[in-house]
Amino acid sequence: MGKKKHTGSQLLLLCSYKISPTVLSPTVSVFVDPFFVAPFQSLSSWFKGTEITLWETVHGIKFWEFMNQNPAINQRFNEAMASDSEIMTSFVVKSECKQIFEGLGSLVDVGGGNGSFSRIISEAFPGIKCTVLDLPHAVANLPEADNLKYIAGDMLRGRGTRINRNKVLV
Repeated sequence: MGKKKHTGSQLLLLCSYKISPTVLSPTVSVFVDPFFVAPFQSLSSWFKGTEITLWETVHGIKFWEFMNQNPAINQRFNEAMASDSEIMTSFVVKSECKQIFEGLGSLVDVGGGNGSFSRIISEAFPGIKCTVLDLPHAVANLPEADNLKYIAGDMLRGRGTRINRNKVLV
């Protein structure tokens, strides 16, 4: 008997993110995790309560604080976001919406995590200077390129983060 062949949709679920970033398994893994499902089962409590976010209603802590305190869950979440970005950006940039990016000189990806979205754009459009702005732990030690830079900052605190010379992102 020969090697079992999988359909394209099976491969999207079966393949590991470490082997191929264009898979759904990291995203599905997060969507079925009790930490991520529980908040959606508490919408009524959130509407009646005083917490700002649904996450705080259930877990009693802000989302990013929770992630900082739980590195394994944070890593799975980041892999899921990167996987989703890889799939969607590849589709948007390389096939359906390429014209949107033509003629752009720069792009700032606020909250861009590991920069998957910006990396795909920077590769498809070498003339666009891409900058990823995210929290220090998200952009630490990520490899830059001529047209892809990372800035550690928090757009929700302070007056803004200086991007370059006279430009300030607020």
